[in-house]
Amino acid sequence: GQKVAAILGEVDGWKAGGRTPIVGGKELDLFGLYHEVCSRGGAEAVCELKMWPDVGSELGIKMDKDSAKMVGSILQRNYMQLLYLYECVDIGGLTVPQ
Repeated sequence: GQKVAAILGEVDGWKAGGRTPIVGGKELDLFGLYHEVCSRGGAEAVCELKMWPDVGSELGIKMDKDSAKMVGSILQRNYMQLLYLYECVDIGGLTVPQ
């Protein structure tokens, strides 16, 4: 919802500080990553079904068969560090103290 979009906007705001992850030679689209993961049932489903390389392909990250596992691992790590809590709030209804 709007709350998560605002939070993701704050995460995207990290670009000014130079902290946006680089994957495949370009800045990682955090909002796109969040959308792609949630559209596949969330992080737990993506992990269980090993869909991280598919997520990368949808984000336009260039990879070959040999690099797909590495790219998937990078996406998973960044998602879990930066976005998973927001997924829990948005989809799972978790309440985070302010």
